Amino acid sequence: MNRLRMTLGLIVAVCASAAYAENFGLREKQPVEQLPKSKAALKPVACKAKTAETPVAERLSAAGADEWLISSGWKLTTADALYPPTTQLFDPSYDASAWHDAIVPGT
Repeated sequence: MNRLRMTLGLIVAVCASAAYAENFGLREKQPVEQLPKSKAALKPVACKAKTAETPVAERLSAAGADEWLISSGWKLTTADALYPPTTQLFDPSYDASAWHDAIVPGT
């Protein structure tokens, strides 16, 4: 009985090892001529028209002692628009007018 278990265990180990080696993936970079190419034309990103910004007093509501809830006014931008930083991001004079309006959660 023990010999049968050892034999089965060995067979399972060999099969698992072979399957791992078989499904490991590419070991070198795929040649450029084999990469998929799209025939679709690139479309520019459509941006919504800018709306008037809601005053800070309307976007913040007290949620407790030293806690604030931001109910609206969320914005987002691409990471490369932030680097290299020209001014401090948390400076009140920071110009975020080129950023996009964001719906949080859900964006």
